[in-house]
Amino acid sequence: MSSGLPYGECPLDGTDDEEGLSGVSGISWAVRAIGIGTLCLLVFNTHSIKNWANQLPLSAKTAQIVSVANELHDQAGDLGLNIVVDEVEAEGKRIRTLDWPPSPTYKAGYNLILTVFTALGSKQQVGKAPHR
Repeated sequence: MSSGLPYGECPLDGTDDEEGLSGVSGISWAVRAIGIGTLCLLVFNTHSIKNWANQLPLSAKTAQIVSVANELHDQAGDLGLNIVVDEVEAEGKRIRTLDWPPSPTYKAGYNLILTVFTALGSKQQVGKAPHR
């Protein structure tokens, strides 16, 4: 009993002479995809490269890496490629400074705990284990 589609009916069954696949091997396609992805990371992810380089242990070799990473990040910033990360970081810092009111669920839980501890407080000290 066969548990799959007959050959040729699966969308993954392709031949090299079909349009869009002619002359391109799987390895060639993978190398191109990895190359394009690497270039995109080098261009749009310079903040992470800079942070990684700054966390390396100090030595003569890593000093060059840190220098190149910082220069790459500065050049990307000059081209405006760091604006997304900069805006997200600025907004995150702004949000952290806000005085957030407790949620209604938090208030209800806090009031319940306060009520329980107040009721227990008349019988024993809050924070100490009850005697059995």
